[in-house]
Amino acid sequence: MSMIRGGDDLLGGRSYYQVEVERVVELLAGANSTDPRLFLLDELLRGTNTVDRLAAGEAILKALLEGQVVPRHCVVIATHDL
Repeated sequence: MSMIRGGDDLLGGRSYYQVEVERVVELLAGANSTDPRLFLLDELLRGTNTVDRLAAGEAILKALLEGQVVPRHCVVIATHDL
């Protein structure tokens, strides 16, 4: 699952932000798998202001990792916001 060069869907009436949020929802659903997953996330919610993007990124990271008594997923996040 990836979102490389994702964008808005003007004909479908979906903004870039909406498309990206839908993709994040799919990623979070994948985190419920008992199979190990590798998540590579680059510039999450890049069309959003910095404060909201950082808060959302933290929440997404916690959601991907929560409930793992024994770590089974590997998550790598890249950002320019630090």
